Amino acid sequence: MTNSFDVIVIGGGHAGIEACIATAKMGCNTALISMSVDTIGRLSCNPSIGGSAKGHLVKEIDAIGGVMPLIADRSGLQFKMLNTSKGPAIWSPRSQNDKYLYPYYAQQILKETKNLTLIEGTVSQILCENNNIKGIVLQGETIYCKALILCGGTFLNGKLYTGQEVTEGGRVQEKSAKGLSDSLSTFGLEIGRLKTGTPPRIYSSSVDFSKTNIECGDDPPIPFSHKSQQVKNSIVCYSTHTNENTHEILQQGFIDSPMFTGLITGRGPRYCPSIEDKIYRFQDRTSHQIVLEPEALQSNTIYVNGFSTSLPKDIQERALKTIPGLENAIIEKYGYAVEYDFFYPYQLHYTLESRKINGLYMAGQINGTSGYEEAASQGLIAGINAASKIKGLPELILSRADAYIGVMIDDLVNKSSDEPYRIFTSLAEYRLLLRQDNAFERLYDKTSVYGLHTGSQVYVLQRLRSKNKMLSEIRNIKIDKETANTIYASVGESITKESEQLISMCKRPAITLSLIRENSSALNQWKGTTFDSILKQAEIEIKYEGYIARHLVEISKFKELENKLIPDNYDFSRVHSLSKESKEKLMKIKPISIGQASRIPGVSPTDISLLVIALKR
Repeated sequence: MTNSFDVIVIGGGHAGIEACIATAKMGCNTALISMSVDTIGRLSCNPSIGGSAKGHLVKEIDAIGGVMPLIADRSGLQFKMLNTSKGPAIWSPRSQNDKYLYPYYAQQILKETKNLTLIEGTVSQILCENNNIKGIVLQGETIYCKALILCGGTFLNGKLYTGQEVTEGGRVQEKSAKGLSDSLSTFGLEIGRLKTGTPPRIYSSSVDFSKTNIECGDDPPIPFSHKSQQVKNSIVCYSTHTNENTHEILQQGFIDSPMFTGLITGRGPRYCPSIEDKIYRFQDRTSHQIVLEPEALQSNTIYVNGFSTSLPKDIQERALKTIPGLENAIIEKYGYAVEYDFFYPYQLHYTLESRKINGLYMAGQINGTSGYEEAASQGLIAGINAASKIKGLPELILSRADAYIGVMIDDLVNKSSDEPYRIFTSLAEYRLLLRQDNAFERLYDKTSVYGLHTGSQVYVLQRLRSKNKMLSEIRNIKIDKETANTIYASVGESITKESEQLISMCKRPAITLSLIRENSSALNQWKGTTFDSILKQAEIEIKYEGYIARHLVEISKFKELENKLIPDNYDFSRVHSLSKESKEKLMKIKPISIGQASRIPGVSPTDISLLVIALKR
């Protein structure tokens, strides 16, 4: 092992994997340090990738050149597009994954990556000199680097809770990382505590599936990555519900719950609460959905989704057995909560580099987020920017108008919440433009300079040309009255008295381009599964072109504010007319533009106007 690298990445979770592969592919001599190489890529909680808005992140990772989408496809057991009963802006892919195959493929890719060294050990200290990163201390040995990416996950001073049982660790049967938080706090970084949790796992042989509902994947299943030719569904999942008896037993455990007794001080995720938190907060609800998800093909265990808990073991067991289908459930692993250190992300630039320590980047749960997808996205951005700084390439900053990744990072830097951040479609103002189906069109040109794409250029250009050609031709096609009325009658639409423009037909709610293709010769050259996704994308752009045009106008105004830059180290305290709260927030976050300043909670529109006037002076 050498004692010097261009980049050192600490932590082998989803953020660390993306970060180290990005820097290595960009030509930086990189080291990935993990406490155990065998646990790299482990799915700590739910063995799934994607989900509402999270699936958008995975598609964006694919468009930028990350590896999570490909690993998800290779290890996927069931694939489903969520929210298809609603508008296309919130359709989002999700996969159920094999908890053994996912880390296997992740580790395989890492071992095949050039310029990357995997090191097993525990980092005890981070070395800085004049606010510049210099290296780390690994088990007494100093290793130097030009950039350091910290992806500690839930391991920084991690503690595990099950009832009144408390053990040190970042994950069950794995040690916590000590020393790193203390090392960084000496440089003035503000640290907080957060909490997350996981449900019990039960043996599938102890479940009566006849009392549950089958949850199938899509047919045909759609992969995350453009590099995957196809994926398949190998399993089904099952759903059931809690009941009042379940809730009564769970309440009996509140007296020993670390959440209610004060043992846990960190706040948990608002939108992925524990089962005891659901019972406490939603006392009017008589039941909550539980989804039983197989963890692997070569495994007899079930992940009890919706039952995350840190209640005592006997309470967990008794409550589970009141749920239909789980009357004889045998627990393989009890649920637990984990509390850990995180760093308030207002201390970061949009590149995810620290404001206080040059060359230090942070990604993942230590920035106050929850979820594999949020972590992987940050790791990819941190890795690209760390390598870019070393190689003299332009930094990568994605805005709210570019990507869900941009929405997430903007929210983190400006809002710095005291609870774990989870991405949602509702957080994206321009979500009709930030769809999961057009990630490559949005991001390829912005990111191709970093060299993370292999063979993607042909894919992107061919797809874009095909869609544009299709849209151009569709606008000039007319459908005769008889054919149009046959199509309208098949879906209950009102008939027409004359021939119709194809584009006008498509704007009717029940009419799709696929339906027109099946019932006329107008789209003959676009037949075949190769064109299905392109046809769907073109259809979305036709149906929603009015809304999309409005988004584009809004984005133009958004960019105007983003381009009104605030000088480095601007002294906001000099603007005497600003409110006290605005001054405090602006001095803390130090926005780089009027646009960013306007999105800081507590900074009023009036204060923004006063700031603009002061800057003009």
